[in-house]
Amino acid sequence: MNHTGGTAAAGADHGETSQAQWEMLDKIAEKHSALGVFGDSVVVISLPAGTPAIEKTKIMAEIPAGMKVAIRISRFTEKELHQIEEHIFAKKWGPDLKKYSVGFSYDGVKDKVIVHTDAPESVIEALRKSYPSDKLEVRKTCFQQQVGRFHDTASFDAGDSVNNDPGRVG
Repeated sequence: MNHTGGTAAAGADHGETSQAQWEMLDKIAEKHSALGVFGDSVVVISLPAGTPAIEKTKIMAEIPAGMKVAIRISRFTEKELHQIEEHIFAKKWGPDLKKYSVGFSYDGVKDKVIVHTDAPESVIEALRKSYPSDKLEVRKTCFQQQVGRFHDTASFDAGDSVNNDPGRVG
């Protein structure tokens, strides 16, 4: 079986995917135990490694005509993704990792694990050696604290104003 999966597309491309279509694709993906629905300009339903090819055909039959969706069989199982995530967040893959921030995501379009970190290249090298480059992509990121007086959201007063004068109009 080809673990990078071929691409099967349903329907023709008629512009952006609506919220209702995303919800429908999520339901189809969940029904077939997919890893998820991914993408923007290219919509991909990613099935776990080891999924029989016939499952792609079943999904294609459920996608409405006019929607362009690629069905791919991933190189990862759900269990493998969880194991990689646990390994990354355990921060035991390099020296002094407690000093640095790490983020994790799975990109179903590229079929890669994406790691975001502010660690220097010397620390990241150990992580890159742990996984083949076709499975893992490391991106340098600057993490910033989002809590503070400069990041406060505008208060919501439920229609009341600060200068609530009942005798004043407009």
